[in-house]
Amino acid sequence: PWQRERDPQQRLLRRYEALLLRHGVRRDKGEGVRAFAERAAQRLPQQAQAIDAFARAFEAQRYAGQPASPEQLRELLRRLRRALPWRARPTAVADDR
Repeated sequence: PWQRERDPQQRLLRRYEALLLRHGVRRDKGEGVRAFAERAAQRLPQQAQAIDAFARAFEAQRYAGQPASPEQLRELLRRLRRALPWRARPTAVADDR
């Protein structure tokens, strides 16, 4: 059954993943946030800075004990959304490995 993600950071990470998936980059099972961001930045070089900014902020909040700020993550996600092309390419995901 479908359950709503209660953790706001995880919910924003899922939105980040979904946004990048619409542009052809799928997060692999077991792939870390940093590795996913690096791979996404390679596929979407014009948006690399926005992709990396979200990943770094997420890691800092989640794993480095910095104060949680879902607002900061939301703003970084908005910036990424604006940086991506308006029309997403088809969701066919190429395995670039």
